[in-house]
Amino acid sequence: MKKIGFIDYYISEWHANNYPKWFAEASEKMGEDFTVAYAYAELDISPVDQVTTDEWCKKFGVERCYSIEELCEKSDYVCILAPSNPEKHLGYVKEAFKFGKNTYVDKTFAEDHRGGV
Repeated sequence: MKKIGFIDYYISEWHANNYPKWFAEASEKMGEDFTVAYAYAELDISPVDQVTTDEWCKKFGVERCYSIEELCEKSDYVCILAPSNPEKHLGYVKEAFKFGKNTYVDKTFAEDHRGGV
């Protein structure tokens, strides 16, 4: 089984609430074995619906991690969410990339881009 970890600013938000089901459906359709297994959230209580990280994890059958490092050590793949807080992406990416895991960043944004790539 390939285990996916979610890094988020707060975990109970639209993307984190829908991706586990979509990943499971896609995994089954492709004959793969992927599952969302871990979650880390910087804020413990979602400002969207006041759901705590522990409540979200229980609902989705996911193990809570207490640091990005813990999540990255346990996960095979990493998803950086925080779609409403793109200013958090760079810091999360810098931590996650240290582990060399395949990493997906949801809704990537650049604060500024000058010149060529």
